[in-house]
Amino acid sequence: MKDKKFIYISNTKFEVSEDFYKEYYREKEHSRYLRREEQKVTIVSYENLGVDLSAEDIIMDTDVNVEETVINKIMLERLNEILKTLNEEELYLLDKLIYNEESRREVGRRLSISHTAVSKK
Repeated sequence: MKDKKFIYISNTKFEVSEDFYKEYYREKEHSRYLRREEQKVTIVSYENLGVDLSAEDIIMDTDVNVEETVINKIMLERLNEILKTLNEEELYLLDKLIYNEESRREVGRRLSISHTAVSKK
Protein backbone atom coordinates (compact mmCIF):
# COMPACT_ATOMS: atom_id res chain seq x y z
CA MET A 1 0.00 0.00 0.00
CA LYS A 2 1.36 3.40 -0.97
CA ASP A 3 1.81 6.10 1.63
CA LYS A 4 -0.86 8.77 1.59
CA LYS A 5 0.38 12.16 0.40
CA PHE A 6 -0.77 15.45 1.90
CA ILE A 7 -0.17 19.13 1.26
CA TYR A 8 -1.00 21.99 3.60
CA ILE A 9 -2.64 25.19 2.44
CA SER A 10 -3.68 27.86 4.94
CA ASN A 11 -3.30 25.34 7.79
CA THR A 12 -5.65 22.92 6.02
CA LYS A 13 -4.48 19.42 5.18
CA PHE A 14 -5.41 18.03 1.74
CA GLU A 15 -4.87 14.46 0.63
CA VAL A 16 -3.54 14.36 -2.94
CA SER A 17 -2.26 11.84 -5.44
CA GLU A 18 1.44 11.06 -5.52
CA ASP A 19 1.81 12.74 -8.92
CA PHE A 20 0.11 15.91 -7.68
CA TYR A 21 2.24 15.86 -4.52
CA LYS A 22 5.47 15.58 -6.50
CA GLU A 23 4.42 18.33 -8.93
CA TYR A 24 3.35 20.66 -6.10
CA TYR A 25 6.68 20.33 -4.28
CA ARG A 26 8.66 20.47 -7.52
CA GLU A 27 6.99 23.81 -8.31
CA LYS A 28 7.53 25.03 -4.76
CA GLU A 29 11.24 24.16 -4.90
CA HIS A 30 11.54 25.73 -8.33
CA SER A 31 10.04 28.97 -6.97
CA ARG A 32 12.55 28.97 -4.11
CA TYR A 33 15.39 28.39 -6.55
CA LEU A 34 14.25 31.27 -8.76
CA ARG A 35 14.01 33.61 -5.77
CA ARG A 36 17.56 32.67 -4.69
CA GLU A 37 18.89 33.21 -8.21
CA GLU A 38 17.07 36.51 -8.54
CA GLN A 39 18.59 37.77 -5.29
CA LYS A 40 22.05 37.11 -6.71
CA VAL A 41 21.57 39.33 -9.75
CA THR A 42 18.99 41.99 -8.93
CA ILE A 43 20.05 44.07 -5.97
CA VAL A 44 18.41 47.43 -6.64
CA SER A 45 17.59 50.18 -4.20
CA TYR A 46 14.22 51.64 -5.10
CA GLU A 47 14.88 54.49 -2.69
CA ASN A 48 17.75 55.65 -4.90
CA LEU A 49 15.47 55.56 -7.95
CA GLY A 50 13.00 57.95 -6.34
CA VAL A 51 10.17 55.42 -6.60
CA ASP A 52 7.60 55.43 -3.81
CA LEU A 53 6.83 51.71 -3.55
CA SER A 54 6.90 49.22 -0.73
CA ALA A 55 8.49 45.80 -1.16
CA GLU A 56 4.98 44.30 -1.08
CA ASP A 57 3.93 46.51 -4.01
CA ILE A 58 6.92 45.34 -5.99
CA ILE A 59 6.77 41.57 -5.48
CA MET A 60 3.07 40.87 -4.91
CA ASP A 61 1.13 39.57 -7.91
CA THR A 62 -2.50 40.08 -6.94
CA ASP A 63 -3.73 38.51 -10.18
CA VAL A 64 -2.54 35.05 -9.13
CA ASN A 65 -4.09 33.31 -6.14
CA VAL A 66 -1.92 30.22 -5.66
CA GLU A 67 -4.05 28.76 -2.87
CA GLU A 68 -7.21 29.01 -4.95
CA THR A 69 -5.43 27.44 -7.92
CA VAL A 70 -4.23 24.50 -5.82
CA ILE A 71 -7.64 24.00 -4.22
CA ASN A 72 -9.28 24.01 -7.67
CA LYS A 73 -6.76 21.44 -8.88
CA ILE A 74 -7.48 19.21 -5.89
CA MET A 75 -11.23 19.51 -6.42
CA LEU A 76 -10.87 18.65 -10.12
CA GLU A 77 -8.71 15.66 -9.25
CA ARG A 78 -11.34 14.39 -6.81
CA LEU A 79 -14.14 15.04 -9.30
CA ASN A 80 -12.29 13.00 -11.92
CA GLU A 81 -11.90 10.13 -9.44
CA ILE A 82 -15.63 10.20 -8.71
CA LEU A 83 -16.57 10.38 -12.40
CA LYS A 84 -14.55 7.21 -13.00
CA THR A 85 -16.86 5.34 -10.60
CA LEU A 86 -20.07 6.24 -12.47
CA ASN A 87 -21.77 3.81 -14.83
CA GLU A 88 -22.77 4.66 -18.42
CA GLU A 89 -26.31 5.69 -17.55
CA GLU A 90 -25.15 8.04 -14.79
CA LEU A 91 -22.59 9.61 -17.11
CA TYR A 92 -25.26 10.03 -19.79
CA LEU A 93 -27.58 11.78 -17.32
CA LEU A 94 -24.78 14.11 -16.17
CA ASP A 95 -23.92 14.92 -19.75
CA LYS A 96 -27.50 15.78 -20.72
CA LEU A 97 -28.59 17.53 -17.51
CA ILE A 98 -25.42 19.42 -16.59
CA TYR A 99 -23.33 19.95 -19.71
CA ASN A 100 -26.13 20.18 -22.31
CA GLU A 101 -28.50 21.88 -19.84
CA GLU A 102 -31.44 19.74 -20.95
CA SER A 103 -34.49 19.50 -18.71
CA ARG A 104 -35.43 16.34 -16.83
CA ARG A 105 -38.51 16.10 -19.02
CA GLU A 106 -36.41 16.11 -22.21
CA VAL A 107 -34.07 13.46 -20.85
CA GLY A 108 -37.03 11.42 -19.56
CA ARG A 109 -38.66 11.49 -23.01
CA ARG A 110 -35.42 10.35 -24.61
CA LEU A 111 -35.12 7.45 -22.13
CA SER A 112 -38.89 6.70 -22.13
CA ILE A 113 -39.17 7.33 -18.39
CA SER A 114 -40.88 10.04 -16.34
CA HIS A 115 -39.07 13.19 -15.31
CA THR A 116 -39.43 12.14 -11.66
CA ALA A 117 -37.63 8.89 -12.47
CA VAL A 118 -34.81 10.96 -13.98
CA SER A 119 -34.63 12.98 -10.75
CA LYS A 120 -34.34 9.84 -8.64
CA LYS A 121 -31.44 8.51 -10.68
